[in-house]
Amino acid sequence: MKPSYIKSSAKGILEPLFPDNVMSVFSESVPANMDRYPEEEQFTKRMVERRLREFQHGRNCARLALSMLGQPPGPIRRGKHHEPLWPAGFIGTISHTGSYAAAAVAATDLFLGIGLDMEFADPIEDRLIASICRTEEIDRVNDGEDIGHRAKLLFSIKESIYKCLWPLIREFVDFTEIEVQLVTDSHQYK
Repeated sequence: MKPSYIKSSAKGILEPLFPDNVMSVFSESVPANMDRYPEEEQFTKRMVERRLREFQHGRNCARLALSMLGQPPGPIRRGKHHEPLWPAGFIGTISHTGSYAAAAVAATDLFLGIGLDMEFADPIEDRLIASICRTEEIDRVNDGEDIGHRAKLLFSIKESIYKCLWPLIREFVDFTEIEVQLVTDSHQYK
């Protein structure tokens, strides 16, 4: 069975999120056969089967996106903070959740960082909200809006920001150090 990849295109899922010179790949199911590299397997020895499939699925999407920029297939190693180590001249981001995976990549002479995160739309547990959201972000919740769902959206946005900033700062940023303001009636934030 051929994997069901959706490459970014005019009808692509990811294309509206990135400029034209960022290549992106979204996959809605784990491929039966994925490239495996010994350089990556050293990071996966202790992974449970589910986590291993997610890791390989994300790396497979990244290799496909890199190929759209002319990069031949190869390993995408992992740094000491578990970040992807991109081939020289490239920057990117990988996300996976459940059976879905995505990656976006670009040339480093055009971008300093790229961020992408995917999450299911279920609410964050109440006990985690304070570790993700600033008080002012929770105070902006609209009447009838579920705080757990708002927190999950903010988590995903902040994870994308963190991934984008990582190549520049290379240090941990607590999610409560980032404030996000959603723009009413749009799919944007500032």
